[in-house]
Amino acid sequence: MKTFDYLKKLSPNKDAKIIVMLHGVGSNKEDLFSLESHFWEDYHIFSLNGLFDLWNKRHAWYHLNYTNVWPKYNPEEVRESYEYIRDFLAYIVETYKVKYENIFLLWFSQWAIMSHYFLGKSPEYIWWIIALSGRYTDEIKKLEISPEKYSNKKVFIAHGTLDTVISVDDAYLLKAYIQKMSISPTFFIYQMPHTIIHEEISEVLTFLEE
Repeated sequence: MKTFDYLKKLSPNKDAKIIVMLHGVGSNKEDLFSLESHFWEDYHIFSLNGLFDLWNKRHAWYHLNYTNVWPKYNPEEVRESYEYIRDFLAYIVETYKVKYENIFLLWFSQWAIMSHYFLGKSPEYIWWIIALSGRYTDEIKKLEISPEKYSNKKVFIAHGTLDTVISVDDAYLLKAYIQKMSISPTFFIYQMPHTIIHEEISEVLTFLEE
């Protein structure tokens, strides 16, 4: 049986919905889990460690090669992480007797990048995406998109104008891509670097109540 490395905090409300948090490159499951106090009374919270161990308890969903002007990623590792998270969602559905449409996926940076790959590849697993400070990749461009499969999905996109890791221009490109999937994303731009701020979380909370 596949094992998963994650943190959890269960709401006292047994019928609570679920938030699954997925961190950025060079971080770990403790990072986004620090946000749990904003959500946990109304949601069961899960924070999953990246599949690949980098160094000193830092993880990633795929390795990046910075020898070129633009960092290259390993497509096989992208596939492995996709399958790992897909299986984790199936595990949650089976263990906690919930429906996929009651799972909210909060992704930051590196995995925010791949959240849209996941959505394009397997819409049956995802209903709600909260993508913070991400972009889309060539892997996404390769997918065959049938807009009718995505019209009931909800996507939240937020980015910072001061982000020097992933340009804010990528947020606008991502928005345009999501709109091609017949989805009208909730979209916010903040004057912030590559991070998460209080105002952003406030808007996420509003999005969760839609």
